[in-house]
Amino acid sequence: MLPEMKSSFDEFIKGIKKFGIMPHLRFRRSQSGDVTEHDWVFLVNTRPPHNGAHIGRCCTCCIGNGSINDYDHFKESFSYEEYETIVNLLFDYIYTDAQYKSIQS
Repeated sequence: MLPEMKSSFDEFIKGIKKFGIMPHLRFRRSQSGDVTEHDWVFLVNTRPPHNGAHIGRCCTCCIGNGSINDYDHFKESFSYEEYETIVNLLFDYIYTDAQYKSIQS
């Protein structure tokens, strides 16, 4: 089942920053122009004791292109409710229309 909520880049970033998460942006498609590359957002925890732990990635240039991989200690850095909210924000953003979720300059 796909999420009903649409999440723009600004809404997504605002939502994750509430939890002390820093987005790590990788603009491969934008920089190279190669359509086989993608622009990614990785989520990195900034709160001790597990600062630097990260979760998944999502594509800013495609719909449905992303993965939610829980790397070491990311989940332990948050309460159950916080973690679920973060995963839902990521999932909603992954399945948002590419034009709506793209980074606007």
